[in-house]
Amino acid sequence: MLELRRTAAAAYDLECASTLSQLELLSEKGFGALDEKLLPLCSAVAGWPTVSLTADMLFYIRRGQAVQVSQAPLAGEVALYAGEGELIGIGRILDDGRVAPKRLLVL
Repeated sequence: MLELRRTAAAAYDLECASTLSQLELLSEKGFGALDEKLLPLCSAVAGWPTVSLTADMLFYIRRGQAVQVSQAPLAGEVALYAGEGELIGIGRILDDGRVAPKRLLVL
């Protein structure tokens, strides 16, 4: 093998990519220009099943505890949202159907 080129990673493909040269040029215009290239956090889990958590559920999830969520998927990893709004992390469905935190964002 002489060359290996990654054309996609998870939800991102070459359409989203910028070269180092492009980023260096943008950096000359200031942080605002670089900020415009940033994608929202939720783009990392686009297409994942979602679970919306109530304030009470968030209390326990943020302390590392699993919670029972009606209408949650039956298995796999899920994107965790505070209500219908902000992404707070990712979780996984346990064998007993509860949703457990896997990685949480500190915002």
